[in-house]
Amino acid sequence: MQALVYIFISLAGAAIAATAYFGLMFTPIEATLTGLVGVALAIVMLERTLRRRAESRLERGIEDLSRLLSTDAQAGQVLSQRINEMANVEAGQRLEALEADVSVIGTVVQQVAEAVADLEQGHIDLAARMEKPQTSVPDEDDRFFDEPSGKAALTPEVQLTADAVERALQDERLVFHVQPIVTLPQRRTNGYDLLPRIQLENGEYTDACDFTPRRGGDALIQKIEQMAWEKAVYLARQARAAGEPIAIFAPLSRATLADPDAVERAVTRLDGSRAMAKDISFAIKERQWSGLNAMEKHALAMLVEKGAGVSVIDMKTLRMNFAEMEEAGVTSVRADATRFINQPETFTDFHSSDVAAYINRYGIDLIMTDVHSEQQILSLLEDGVRFVQGNHISMPGPVPANMSVGQPVRAQGARERART
Repeated sequence: MQALVYIFISLAGAAIAATAYFGLMFTPIEATLTGLVGVALAIVMLERTLRRRAESRLERGIEDLSRLLSTDAQAGQVLSQRINEMANVEAGQRLEALEADVSVIGTVVQQVAEAVADLEQGHIDLAARMEKPQTSVPDEDDRFFDEPSGKAALTPEVQLTADAVERALQDERLVFHVQPIVTLPQRRTNGYDLLPRIQLENGEYTDACDFTPRRGGDALIQKIEQMAWEKAVYLARQARAAGEPIAIFAPLSRATLADPDAVERAVTRLDGSRAMAKDISFAIKERQWSGLNAMEKHALAMLVEKGAGVSVIDMKTLRMNFAEMEEAGVTSVRADATRFINQPETFTDFHSSDVAAYINRYGIDLIMTDVHSEQQILSLLEDGVRFVQGNHISMPGPVPANMSVGQPVRAQGARERART
């Protein structure tokens, strides 16, 4: 490219010389000198321009090199800081982190094995159902209402029949008591469980485990759960009107999720109370949660879309896929405090002090239930558990007049618990 420029300059010099000789009547020597002077001036101007461009490129290169050196210096400083941090970390902590990662891998492998086993069992159950149809809730263990720990259930002769329960509903003798869930160590109320009870002729109350049908009775369970949701919406609205919202946990079972009409009523109820929906959570047993079919999962997702949460109770294991549970709207899981303290290996492969923090990473709270002593509370505090429930904290009872978040709960003594 530069050679072409010099050729053009030479041609321009020759043209100047020819013009001077023929047009201006210069002598041949004068015309030649005039052309050479023009060529020399053009070359000087060209070289000056090229030198300026070269200097500009050199300056830009120096600036780029300076920035690169500055970036390298910063990277070196960050690397030096990280090396210092790694040097300060003890080998024991590194091993603990490595053990935690290995434990997570082991948990994932175990979950895969369980999923494969459940899939095989599902094929077997499907073949059995094709041969003989079953009801939606055939198993006694699938009932929502279980016998509370520490309380003896009524004998078969004393347990209420379905007709007696229907009469109690008609006589409006079904009431909903509450049992608080408190925070540690402040023991302030975080939420309330709604517990259905029936008032007997002698004035005493019988728990749900004494009158809920052990097999079948889906319509009766649906009716009780629908009444519980209406009570939950009422309490949530009352608490918000007082300026102190409170979490309310209402019972839920597959008997309701399997009925499209019951689900539609619940969705309509929540849709009409959007402001209170986020204060309401549905409590469902882990056994029923794990056994939900596609239709029941869709029904539960419809409730979650309206703003309600899900609390999976009576957890037999904490080796769960909490990422999927978070996507399904689960906000809390509950496990028995006694078994968690005495036999933590039956729940998880993690160290007991890491379980609550691990579950909380997914936005899910770990709640320990059936707490019956101060020693258990101290053990749970050491393991980082923030939420507890149990008769030692507070017995189930009527809805308090000043029900609110942050209300301190005093542990009941043995005499008070016996009287209740």
